[in-house]
Amino acid sequence: MLQQGSLFDNRYELTQFIGRGGFAEVWLVTDRLTGLEEALKIYAPGGGMDEHGLKLFVKELSVVHDLRHSNLLTPKMLGQFENQPYLILPYCPNGSLNKYVGSCDEELAWKILEQVASGLAYLHQRNIVHQDIKPDNILLDANNDCVITDFGISLKAQSTLRKSMRIQANSGTMDYMAPERFSAEPHPIPANDVWSLGAMMFEMIEGVVPFAAQLGGLAQMNGAQIPTMHAEVSENLKQVIYSMLALNAEERPTAEQVSEMAKGKGTKKQTTKYKAQPKQQEQPVDDKKTQIIQQPVDDKKTQIINTGTTADTYHRPNRFEQETSTSVTNQGQNRDITEAPNSSSSLTLGILALVLPFIGLILGIIGWAMAKHGLNKVRLSPASYTGVGKLKAGLACSIVSVSIYILIVVIYVIAIIIAVTSYY
Repeated sequence: MLQQGSLFDNRYELTQFIGRGGFAEVWLVTDRLTGLEEALKIYAPGGGMDEHGLKLFVKELSVVHDLRHSNLLTPKMLGQFENQPYLILPYCPNGSLNKYVGSCDEELAWKILEQVASGLAYLHQRNIVHQDIKPDNILLDANNDCVITDFGISLKAQSTLRKSMRIQANSGTMDYMAPERFSAEPHPIPANDVWSLGAMMFEMIEGVVPFAAQLGGLAQMNGAQIPTMHAEVSENLKQVIYSMLALNAEERPTAEQVSEMAKGKGTKKQTTKYKAQPKQQEQPVDDKKTQIIQQPVDDKKTQIINTGTTADTYHRPNRFEQETSTSVTNQGQNRDITEAPNSSSSLTLGILALVLPFIGLILGIIGWAMAKHGLNKVRLSPASYTGVGKLKAGLACSIVSVSIYILIVVIYVIAIIIAVTSYY
């Protein structure tokens, strides 16, 4: 049993109990070696873990130890004492975000969104899903900046902890668990954390979680709609939070996109991808936006143009790009340009269609003359000219004549094709 004033691992004096979670206790300690105040997080306190579980858990925590980001509470040291793995963490004297629940103004909300989403994006890029984003797990450092704690512990490691401590616990707090976490195959994905962050921000502003006493995303799976936010914050901020709480994971922005939107304070450029889910009155369609598209296009693309709102949704692909609506608009404009006939080409084709028949007529006259010449050559040839010679001379002229007439037919066919092409 840990007690205030006792010495842990012959180095850390327990000066103040900070709190206890499902798997660990956190103490404010004084490092006897350096004299500094640190936070000591002890997993499986009291009973410890068996050798196999200890090796597995320490291996996972060693990965966390190497992470470096300004919005992550990175451990300073990893150790074990009496089969209890522990972390030495920077002490955050300003507590957690819990103290701002229900009193978070817009400026603070954008700051929290940017910083927490930035830290999550860093984790997601390294295939780490937090699985338990909530106010308690977002601490405030000495500069009042947000730092994420309690990350990097996989489901397998949590299962090992539960067995060692003989407790039943879920990965994550129900009120902040995304709908897909209640499915038949609740595999951790980055979109889980985005939904949890949306639920947390809803609570920070409104004072209650979006699905209070209804098991979080489970209520949404059963048909519950996202409650309308009534706090006096901008519509842009509300739209970003609504988008993070989308029922379908594919329709949510990524953590990186949320961070970028927060940097731009939810300007139109960042939020055109998101669509709020609460039922609201239909907005009037902006005629200027719909006039550009004259050709029939994909309904999904025209919907983006016709919404008339600043929220359009991360399609992820990841369907969260502002360029989607721009490309649809340009597509319609390019059609008008490319489909217009080229007047210069039409004039050239028309002239060829008129000239070629005259060329055919001239060749016809030449052919007729050659045929006549062949016949005369047979009739008027001298007596010394044998019958075979006369026949060859006549055939030669006839072959030339027939070839000319075949060429005439080809020319007329080409002329007809050119005429039809230039007309259409």
